[in-house]
Amino acid sequence: MKKRLISLFLVLVLCAGLLPVMASAEIINSGHCGIVGDDLVWTLDSDGTLTISGEGQMKDFTFNQNMGVINGPWAFEAGKISRVVIEDGVTRIGDNAFRHFGGITTVEIPDSVRSIGETAFKDCSGLTGIVIPNGVDAIGDNAFEGCRSLVSVTIPASVKAIGEYAFAGCGSITGITIPDGVTEISRSAFHYCGSLVSVVIPDSVTSIGEYAFYGCDDLTGLILPKSLTEIGDYAFHGCESLTSVAIPDGVRSIGVVAFANCTALKSVTIPDSVTYFGNAVFAGCHFSEVFYGGSQSQWNRIDLGYSSSAAFSDAVFHFAKPDPVDPTPVDPTPVDPTPVDPGPQPATPFTDVPEGTWYTDAVAWAVELGITQGTSETTFSPENGCTRGQVVTFLWRANGGPDVEALLGSIPFDDVEQGKYYCAPVLWAADRNITNGLTDTAFGPDKTCTRGQVVTFLWRAAGSPEPEDTNNPFTDVKESDYFYKPVLWTVENGITQGTSAATFSPVSTCTRAHVVTFLYRAMGE
Repeated sequence: MKKRLISLFLVLVLCAGLLPVMASAEIINSGHCGIVGDDLVWTLDSDGTLTISGEGQMKDFTFNQNMGVINGPWAFEAGKISRVVIEDGVTRIGDNAFRHFGGITTVEIPDSVRSIGETAFKDCSGLTGIVIPNGVDAIGDNAFEGCRSLVSVTIPASVKAIGEYAFAGCGSITGITIPDGVTEISRSAFHYCGSLVSVVIPDSVTSIGEYAFYGCDDLTGLILPKSLTEIGDYAFHGCESLTSVAIPDGVRSIGVVAFANCTALKSVTIPDSVTYFGNAVFAGCHFSEVFYGGSQSQWNRIDLGYSSSAAFSDAVFHFAKPDPVDPTPVDPTPVDPTPVDPGPQPATPFTDVPEGTWYTDAVAWAVELGITQGTSETTFSPENGCTRGQVVTFLWRANGGPDVEALLGSIPFDDVEQGKYYCAPVLWAADRNITNGLTDTAFGPDKTCTRGQVVTFLWRAAGSPEPEDTNNPFTDVKESDYFYKPVLWTVENGITQGTSAATFSPVSTCTRAHVVTFLYRAMGE
């Protein structure tokens, strides 16, 4: 019996030896990442998981612009990291912590985290979803900017502040709910979230900042809260899918071009609390109906700002309050109209480009060289936004329309088809690294082009020369911006001097008049 038991034991041992050994991930790097007095430890394993554990706050890191990496402990491990696990006990995610880590697909954040630093996850292009835990009260500036694959975001009720550019360029997000308690939607917070269809804005919000939803061209669901008092410049510029908007009672001012190029916008409700429209608030819009909370005489006293009135020219107005009746009888005697001096005739074929404007010579030059023929036989539409497809086409024609037949078999962008007028120009521009598109597979030919993009195209077409003068006069142009050197170069060469002594407005739409003028100054004068 004893011999049988021994034999059975040996068989079991032998069988166990034949079983596969379960591989476990090995730690390949580790270190410390807490601020002074806080003991945070990080480890990276062979499966690509970066784990941060301990008690306290993560350090803030700086970003090395020249090398494209953070100055931090896991800086040169970016290509190995696919998953980030932050364990309970960590209270803050530091500035720039995972900036430009394109391989990260998932991030786990514990309830102990209270704030997310500036640019913490900027340009994490592989990140598809994020759940921000309840307890986080602030999302830093640029925290998730450029996370172009981010589809879902959960923002908890504890968040009271969403920083500037926090979700700018997150082109895959389709819906967002801003929690009650947030009082301001910061500048460019959801700038160029091109797939954003709906947004819920709570009644706690009193101000929507400049460029907040600029370029959100799929946005259709928009209900502005009753608490709102101010809509900033460019706030909804280029939201091409909006068909109607109701501005709530209490709003006093609507900023410059706040709803410009919302081309589908046909109906607007405006309360009598509004006393001022910034310049060109509704440029590019053509309303069919306007619902106004006051009387016609009240409406006539509103300062519409430069060119805003054109949007209302053909609209049917519905006034909530009647005008008082003037009992004074009107003299029925007709009066012969005084002949009107037609003024100077246009110097170009276009009726909307009169002689003597700042862009007349540029338009005439562009027409003469075949760079553009206008938007019709008689119109140039100088104030219309210029699309990306139009800009590269102008630039291609100004350079002689180089042949691109050899490139037709390898079009890199899904939204650029053979036969489109911009196909050859886009291929030429991409081949010369004048542009790399909005993503690896999308060029965005029909999206409006910004001033920053246009001067960058010009600069790259000129060979990306180093500006001789590094003095930067503009508060809205940072050294870390992709358009920093192009802006300095264009100013240095007299192509543009900005929109004021201290601003360049790099994310503003570049109009057709500006584009041909920049080209003329760069190549024609």
